[in-house]
Amino acid sequence: PWRTVAAAASLAAVVVSSALVLDRWSVAASAERLLSEAQVVERAWRYQPGKIRVEVVDTTWRHADGRVDRAVTTLWFNNLPGQEGYTARRYDAQGRLRAAWWMKTDGWSAQFVGEGVNRLSLDPAIGEVEALVPGLGSEDQAAVRYWLADRQKQVRPLRLAATLAALMSEAGEVAPSQERGRPTLLRAGPTYILRYPVKRTLADGRRVHVEHEDTLRVEDLARERSHEREFDANGNLVSEVERRAVSRRDSTIEEFTRLMDEVDGGYPAHWTIVRRTPADILAWARRAWRSRPVQTPGGEPTRSQARPSTD
Repeated sequence: PWRTVAAAASLAAVVVSSALVLDRWSVAASAERLLSEAQVVERAWRYQPGKIRVEVVDTTWRHADGRVDRAVTTLWFNNLPGQEGYTARRYDAQGRLRAAWWMKTDGWSAQFVGEGVNRLSLDPAIGEVEALVPGLGSEDQAAVRYWLADRQKQVRPLRLAATLAALMSEAGEVAPSQERGRPTLLRAGPTYILRYPVKRTLADGRRVHVEHEDTLRVEDLARERSHEREFDANGNLVSEVERRAVSRRDSTIEEFTRLMDEVDGGYPAHWTIVRRTPADILAWARRAWRSRPVQTPGGEPTRSQARPSTD
């Protein structure tokens, strides 16, 4: 009898252990699925064809030295066929304009830096940059095309990301400079809480560890909050970034056009205007191309040098 009892106990332990393993795997699989689906939902909302969408995000940065910085960013996504574009404005806690970005369908862009600088930098027409390509060497041609692709990827015109299938194919993608760990999932009433670690290679080659925590609405998987904690190689907290969704709404072509017109001569008189030349773009493209993330055979991303800021 005791052997029968022992065998039954062992069998029960195996069953329970297997159930726990299967449960952990199912939770992990659900977390992966929800993370991918939430990314698809976000992209699908932003880039829905024939719409102009507006998003307002409240961001707080907490630095290791105790400094706290806060800004509210408003983003417009224009997906009207033939008129695609993107613009964003960031304000500080006092409502002053800190920065702004503009980008049109072909990748043309401009950037404003406030905070006492008040400088508006304008890119040359894309055609002027493309005209450089035939006379360049093979590496410079690749660099310019890399820059052009980066511009177009940022604006996300409909011809690059119009269909849900294209958005689905990008779900869960991780940049070559990042390695994402397995997410975990919790249910907290009307929200899901997704947590996942990311190992990131910074522009200067340093490796950091980032812990992500996303809060999603159960009803539609829309992200309500994103919280990141960044640690250095020694495990010291470097910074925390918290983003909260303030609002989402549709906009009109009139509102979007008015905002885009500012970079066509409608900017305030006290802004300093800097016009970047095709040669400036070529110099930036060379640096970006040489320092782009490269995936090694072992899967570890490398950089030949620090990648310059797109600013």
